[in-house]
Amino acid sequence: MRQPVNQSWSNMDLASEIAGADPVGDIVSKVEEYWQTDRQYRLVNSCVGIFADNATNDDGDMIHDISADAGTEDVPVAATDANKISDNAVIEACATMGDRQADLSGIAVHSVVYKRMQKEQMIDFIRSADNTILIPTYLGKRVIVDDGLYAVSYGTPVKVRYQTIIFGAGVFAMGAGTNALKATEFSRDPKAGRGSGQDILHSRRQWAIHPLGFTFDYATVADEAPTYAELRTGSMWNRVWDRKRVKMACLISNG
Repeated sequence: MRQPVNQSWSNMDLASEIAGADPVGDIVSKVEEYWQTDRQYRLVNSCVGIFADNATNDDGDMIHDISADAGTEDVPVAATDANKISDNAVIEACATMGDRQADLSGIAVHSVVYKRMQKEQMIDFIRSADNTILIPTYLGKRVIVDDGLYAVSYGTPVKVRYQTIIFGAGVFAMGAGTNALKATEFSRDPKAGRGSGQDILHSRRQWAIHPLGFTFDYATVADEAPTYAELRTGSMWNRVWDRKRVKMACLISNG
């Protein structure tokens, strides 16, 4: 799915002079970090949308939900250990893949879920090939911590449902296309700031990011590229592959 994205940053000369700094130079050094974060948000929000579609249209056959009931003021339901991540819960989520569950090689969790995993000593660490960093793993799967994952408050007393995503290599196809416009461009408005001048940095990317086995309703996208909100909307997605061919599963828990 084509996702052309643009971003601009500006700096007033007078502000730089007063601050004694070079904000544009600082921004240039951080542009790629900005785009890496954008790609990550697009992946995560796509996953949220995919599982919303799955819950509505495919009987939740990719999801294992152990979260507590919403409850009411008259009959409150608290979250217990049974509603939080465990080896058994993750195994059940992986089992939605049937005999293809060995294809799942990574697990992405919210930091709240990761904190519980650490406290329960569920994390193993392996050293990188060059022996310079420790890599967290769980049940043989590489662990990724991302607070962009689905976390929604609900119920009485208030609880939070966290989405944990278990995935296999190659579940997303990704590429970067060429832009008809310049990828990086500067412009200047000498009249801005009552004549003090303004520098503007324009940065453009052409992402191609798509989960294999799904279609996306690109025709209803409001702009050239889908927003994060559009990506996480279940009605925008539709699974067209058999469940076992999609190397992804979801656990919903309260921590």
